[in-house]
Amino acid sequence: PMAAWRPHAQQFLDRMMRHHALCRDAAHEPTCGPCGAQGSTVLRFFRCVQCGAYLQCEECLLKGHQLNPLHRVQFWNGDYWEDTQLCGTATRLAGKSIGLGLVFQLGHDGYPCARAQPVRSMVVIHSYGVFTVHFRYCGCRPWDNFTNLDQLIDIGWYPATVVDPGTCATVDCLEHFRLLNVVGNINVSDYVGALRRLTDPLLLSTIPDIYKPFGRMSRQYNFIQRARRTGWGQMDGGLAHLWDLYIPSN
Repeated sequence: PMAAWRPHAQQFLDRMMRHHALCRDAAHEPTCGPCGAQGSTVLRFFRCVQCGAYLQCEECLLKGHQLNPLHRVQFWNGDYWEDTQLCGTATRLAGKSIGLGLVFQLGHDGYPCARAQPVRSMVVIHSYGVFTVHFRYCGCRPWDNFTNLDQLIDIGWYPATVVDPGTCATVDCLEHFRLLNVVGNINVSDYVGALRRLTDPLLLSTIPDIYKPFGRMSRQYNFIQRARRTGWGQMDGGLAHLWDLYIPSN
């Protein structure tokens, strides 16, 4: 296989180099994939690492990511692709893009809420980076005790604390770390360090310290998974009975 690949190495290099340019085909004018707007009518072009390398205008990008606030996006600054965030203040600071102002709605999987609460910010740890997300809690279901913790867990964000959490990790991220820890003996420090590098390879930006919160969340997640798999979720009394068995009341 390597001998067959070697004559094509230059082709691979050329095509991969095109991913660092605005257009992969210089013969065509930059065009927004979803709406067809072309270069002269688009202020800035964006692309999403998770969705694909096709170009998007800002309006199409925000519309298409209303339900996906944790995607990694980049914009063309005239010379190269620069990282930005969907959520965050829609301004620029010291020449750097802070964000596009997207606000995610909890309790409705991203769709609008008739009684949305004030905007808050949350550090969300995902398997390909650390994000600062602006979001709103849902306020339209007070009758069924739909708490803020319920809303976070429903969307797959595991909170680091139970009182006004400011940091979460996605369930996908916790499961990803669990598997790497079991198979590859990867520890929390190495995993968190890799996530910081994925977020900012040069560590030039201010990334919150997530080592201790992530360690707590991973241990709690592993316990919850073991309890679920051993049937404690279906037993009368649930985990309260487990505490009675193994933790003395005094």
